[in-house]
Amino acid sequence: MNQTHNSFEADDYSKYYDSLKHRHPQHPTSPLQLHHQISPSYSLYPPPQIIKYEGISESSASSGSGIGLGQPSNIFSSHNTLPSLYPQKNSTSLPSPMSYPPSMYQSTNNFPPQSTIKSSILDFKDPSSPSSSMQSTQPTQLIVEVYQNYQRQKEELEKLRILQKKFLQNPRSEDHDLLGAHHKSLKNKLESQLKSLSYLQHHTILTPSDIHRLFLLTQDLKIQQLQLNLYWQELLQLSQPSSASNQSLFALVVVEDPFPIVISKGKQLDDDPVVVQLLSASNVEIQSYSKVHVAMIFENQPMKTPSQKSIETDTQSLDSHRRIVKWHLRFLHGTRKIPVTLRFGLQMQVNHVTFPVESQQSQPFIIITNECQWEESEGSLLKKSAFGDQLEVSWCFFANLLQRHFLRSTRQDPIRPIRPLSCTDLNYIHKKMFQQSQTITQKDFDTFWAWFGKIVQKLRYQRHICPLWYSGIIQGFLSREEIYQALIHEEPGTFLVRFSERHAGLFAIAYRIDDLDPKSRVRHFLMRQDAKKTLPDFLGEQPSFIYLLQLQQNNSARDDSSPTQSENSQSNYGYRKVFKDSLLETYYSKKTCLPPTNGYDDNIHFIKSHAE
Repeated sequence: MNQTHNSFEADDYSKYYDSLKHRHPQHPTSPLQLHHQISPSYSLYPPPQIIKYEGISESSASSGSGIGLGQPSNIFSSHNTLPSLYPQKNSTSLPSPMSYPPSMYQSTNNFPPQSTIKSSILDFKDPSSPSSSMQSTQPTQLIVEVYQNYQRQKEELEKLRILQKKFLQNPRSEDHDLLGAHHKSLKNKLESQLKSLSYLQHHTILTPSDIHRLFLLTQDLKIQQLQLNLYWQELLQLSQPSSASNQSLFALVVVEDPFPIVISKGKQLDDDPVVVQLLSASNVEIQSYSKVHVAMIFENQPMKTPSQKSIETDTQSLDSHRRIVKWHLRFLHGTRKIPVTLRFGLQMQVNHVTFPVESQQSQPFIIITNECQWEESEGSLLKKSAFGDQLEVSWCFFANLLQRHFLRSTRQDPIRPIRPLSCTDLNYIHKKMFQQSQTITQKDFDTFWAWFGKIVQKLRYQRHICPLWYSGIIQGFLSREEIYQALIHEEPGTFLVRFSERHAGLFAIAYRIDDLDPKSRVRHFLMRQDAKKTLPDFLGEQPSFIYLLQLQQNNSARDDSSPTQSENSQSNYGYRKVFKDSLLETYYSKKTCLPPTNGYDDNIHFIKSHAE
């Protein structure tokens, strides 16, 4: 593919926008706005690095992304026998680890002659046919190119369905071989694209919007894998009648969900519905089906009938046309900080035979009964998403997953976040908590979350803290050396607010004083927990704090009357010095006072005592 992601046609923008719009309630309202998202320019991030797929080992793309479906996808063991194309239906293994460079650009459209099937039905040619020269590309461009392939594969799957249905109604051996070749071609492409995205996720720290798109696209590609597998099971039954089973021709799949997430008991998921879809093979006639039922499954516990109802509405009717059901779930009880999953099922009747169809388990979530449970619960989900059964993961993979959880925890739009973790923030965390190691262990994570979890808890629940983070009033993550350089050239009374390095969840205020010793001119004050006083009120009452250094994105709103020398060219941010009341006044507690009244003094006068 020679075109870049900046040369899309208008309809490409519209398709991309439409595919994302339903995934999040706060997406932009026009495809034009999406143009700026496809070319990320978020000021806290440097330009995307160039990715070169060279020397990838088997450990380069371990599974455990925590998203989508775990459909089996073994590498082909034979090119001549159809049964080797897919594993059996009861296989539950994850896609094989990557052992060669991603080759989504490799042509897999070398079809055999079209035999007696009309070419108008079998037009599977990929117009882009990216060449092997595209071995290095920018992350955003790679994601967009995979998305374009995904859209074409939707058309290919529909054509394959029509073709296979015709074949099953009038089987011919030459058409059987041709169908097998198309299954193989499409399967190869899906596997290659998924491996490309996995490699990108594990080896590059992505922008927030690219992280979100990558997760959604990976899930969509795995659903395409599942649909293709259903078609293959149908074809397999023709050549192996003994393996025939109606149940293997259907699948319930979760196509949208907000998990993993911590949910408050009794809160309905209005903005984040769970959407389930019924997939089927090409030539099946459904006589009837029941309502879809959802059940909650506790981790490491056998399935059993609950003694009390845990979901307010646990059955829904399937849309007969689109075969989907949308749930705005409300959970009635907490899970005691234990991860749970959902499983969906229904009864179907085909050829006068009734059988159950169940989905795979959803991603995990935890239901809490009060906010004190949030920190531990969120840490459990993040750890489970990051590691699964692995002992360690790459730093890049962990950083991308941490960014995704951070944006959800601070209630930000995943495409257009107000203030995500910047490169400087991630570099600080990498150095401070992980000693810049390229692999993160579970033990490392436990130490990290004991500190970071309290910070995110405060951002999520404490009054004013999240808006102060959004606006750059809270600096966040700075070492003492960086603070010294930021304040040493400022006038006395200048200060900034950060998270304490040694006292998790507490704020440290660094401020400039007038001292003969230059090394003592920057001082640090630890703000202890005070349930009766907010951070803005505390700062406002301190006469030693006069001018606040506010983090300014992209230097777009710097105060030219009082410029500072503290800038970081890598992350493209700087500070502006502002009189504190102009920033904090809207957050100060409103003090009630009586209006002036005639006949009363405004102030109490002091009385001098006289010796008798």
